Amino acid sequence: MSNREQLTQEFGQWIEEVKKLETRGEKFWDQPLGEGKWTVREMVSHMVEWDRYSYENGVQKVLLGEETTFKRQDDDLFNAKAAERGKERSAAELTADAIEIRQQLIEAYWKLSDEDFAKTYTQANGEKFQATEQISGFTWHDRHHMAQVNALEKATSADNR
Repeated sequence: MSNREQLTQEFGQWIEEVKKLETRGEKFWDQPLGEGKWTVREMVSHMVEWDRYSYENGVQKVLLGEETTFKRQDDDLFNAKAAERGKERSAAELTADAIEIRQQLIEAYWKLSDEDFAKTYTQANGEKFQATEQISGFTWHDRHHMAQVNALEKATSADNR
């Protein structure tokens, strides 16, 4: 298995995880992931918005032969807005969005030439962008939030005994 295959396979696991979440129902999606934490709904919206931002400002730009358009921003503000948008969406809508944007990212990574996939880009903000590092970072991020969901599932199943 190539590095790209392994990275995108791991990156694609989020799709299966969010499908499982959808089956838990709206009530589960409104539960916080912990004391003072987002709800499941807000977390999924946060994931969708970061995937969208990365696609639109990163890999899509590379595919179009354009400069990436990542910019320094207030991550807390970005996350707060993403979480707020999630409150307005159903679990089914967020699941569909999460799957669609993650599939777009995976397909875009596969459309990159081997050279472009491995290349390091300097962005307008001076930071570096590389597909392999972005995928690895997102996969870590996915696992972080899924660990929170798994802990919530264990807590709710223990409460129902």
